[in-house]
Amino acid sequence: MSRLYLMELFCLPLLFYGCDVINPSIQQLNQLNVCWNNLYKKNFRMHQWESVKEIQWFCDRLDLKHIVDKRKLKFFSCVAKSRNSVLQVCYAMCKHFQECISQMS
Repeated sequence: MSRLYLMELFCLPLLFYGCDVINPSIQQLNQLNVCWNNLYKKNFRMHQWESVKEIQWFCDRLDLKHIVDKRKLKFFSCVAKSRNSVLQVCYAMCKHFQECISQMS
């Protein structure tokens, strides 16, 4: 579990740099997902054809696509709660937030 913690501490920020404010395509998300799954496979000494979903579930971890969605919601929540007037105007004009919410429902 300590390897998993270190992996999340150092690798996730590198993989997700900028993903909060951009809308990556499905292909880009799939490529990031392959990278993240390969880290699990290497860490738990799995074969390339084995699925990591069970390990993620047993370790109480989310898959990459859900992590991206969670980070986007957290980002927009922080922007919505901000007292900065510029951010409030940008948030009010942002249609991307409404698209994210509609995709998740």
